[in-house]
Parts: sequence; structure tokens; C-alpha cells
Amino acid sequence: MAKRTECCCKSESKSSSDVEKKREAQGVTHVSSEPTHSPTWEEKVTVEIDAEDAGHEAVILTVANKITKEVLVSYKIPVRYLRLFHHYHLRLVLPRKKDPLGTSLYATVVRKGSLIPRYVGMNYTGLEVFLQGMKNPLADPQGPIIAIARVVNNFNAYRKAMKMRPSTSPAADLTTVMFPDPSMVAFDVLRVTNQGYPQVTQPGGPPEKPTWNSSFLFQGRDGATLFSDDSSLVIEYYPYKTMSETEAENKSKPLGYSVLPLTNRVYRSLVAESNRSGVRVDDVPVQGTNLRTTSGAVPTVQLCMQLIGSE
Repeated sequence: MAKRTECCCKSESKSSSDVEKKREAQGVTHVSSEPTHSPTWEEKVTVEIDAEDAGHEAVILTVANKITKEVLVSYKIPVRYLRLFHHYHLRLVLPRKKDPLGTSLYATVVRKGSLIPRYVGMNYTGLEVFLQGMKNPLADPQGPIIAIARVVNNFNAYRKAMKMRPSTSPAADLTTVMFPDPSMVAFDVLRVTNQGYPQVTQPGGPPEKPTWNSSFLFQGRDGATLFSDDSSLVIEYYPYKTMSETEAENKSKPLGYSVLPLTNRVYRSLVAESNRSGVRVDDVPVQGTNLRTTSGAVPTVQLCMQLIGSE
């Protein structure tokens, strides 16, 4: 979070009805360990809302001073603006009279539901991928590492785009949303993109052998591009930096990437009766990397995949 006030801060999440009924926050982060201008939490907080209320409810993210209880900044996002299961990587900006640049809060927001919508023409609702971690220890640990997963419908074209991408490009593109009155248009999702819709893990550790134990769900428009001769699951690995560090310095360069083609053969394997509970994939290599394991080999990651057939 980029801000002017130095304090020990915490972040809270509520629904608009929680505020109206003066209920406690549903999600609260830890307090920053020491006074800082740019507190960082890297925590997941959850707000539960009844499905029938989603049309008029909002999620409210608040940053407050732990000691004085003063609310430093608050952002209100209408739930109806959010597409189900899409991962929004947001820079929330609230300008102030004395500070036109305003206060920025960086957050990934995902609206989930009790049912996974089925894309028209598909006989499954989505693909779930569980990324465990690197199989063997690294010889030269790079600190905490984040993994960014996406499905691309043409890997060769995506690889060319990766090579052409400026070194200052962010690991995952951020959408800037202006407050206090955010526009619904800011939350629009592109219908067609070969860049996929990135999903980001929390930093994996320990540095010697990063482990994420993170689940990715690809459905809807992502699911519609699965399983063709050109489609692939791509996982990129980046050194973890706080957003304030990322803004102050050049953006992070990827440490490498893994590719798993999503061919029709993979689809047939996933729908086989013997694999209904999932398929484990070991030793997926990290490509385009200078990283090596303690034995001098190229690192590999372990993951599991499962096709979700029902809603």
C-alpha cells in the first residue's frame, strides 16, 4: 500500500450490510510489525454475502491505525461489478484534496460462488490445477518466489510476446480503479486474449525449496480455450517484491517458466474413469532459467490437475 501516514496498520474487510448493522469485520489482517509508510500484508481475507443480496451489496476494504483506531482509507466495491471467479489484480486509488495522487491499495479480488458456471458448449465446468512446489532444493536461493499461472490458447505466440515484453512490464497487469465512485467499466473483462487471465500465488518459501500449495481454477472463458493442440498451462516464477519496491525500482524479471501443453490427449487422460480424482504430474521443468538445484540440474515442479465435471 502506498500512503503518506506512517503507522502500525491493519486491513479489514466487511460487506456494506456489516457496516449498516455495525457488525465486526469478517476479515482482519495482522498489524504491520513496525510503523511504516507502506504496510504490506500478503494475506487472504474473506467476506461472505448471501447470493440473493449480491445485486446491492458491496465489499468494503478499510485500512486503519491499530493504536488510534483511525480509519486512514476505505474502498467500497459493488459486488455486481465483479465477474464470478475472475481474478482482478487492482490498484485502488483514492485521491485527496491535499494529495491529488492519493492513497493506493494493491489487492487481488476474486468473487466466488457456490456454483461454478458452465460455459456454453462445454461438458465440464473447469480445470483445477494444484501447484505444490519445487521438487529439489535450489543451489542459489532467490528469496521468496511467487508463481503466476495462466492458460494461453497459442503458446508459440505467447512465447514470442514474452520475449518482446519490456523488462519494466509488471508480472501481472494491474487495473487502476479510481475511488470513491468506481466505474463499472473499470471491471470489464476482455473477451479474447492470448495473454490468459493470470492467477497469482502468495510468496512461496522457504527460499531453498519454494512451496506454494496453491490451487488455480480455470473456467468460463479460460475453460473455453482449454484442450487444443496449441493451448498450454503456463506458470511463470518471479522474485517476490512488495508493491512499493516494485514502483520504486524496475519491475521484476521472471526467474523462469513452466509449460504444460493441454492437448486432446491430456483431456482424454483427465476424463478417464481411473483419473476422476485427478492426475499427478511430477518433474515439470522450469525453462528459460539460470536456477539450478544443489545437484546442478534444472529445477522441476510438482502439480496435480483435475477436471471438474459438475457445477
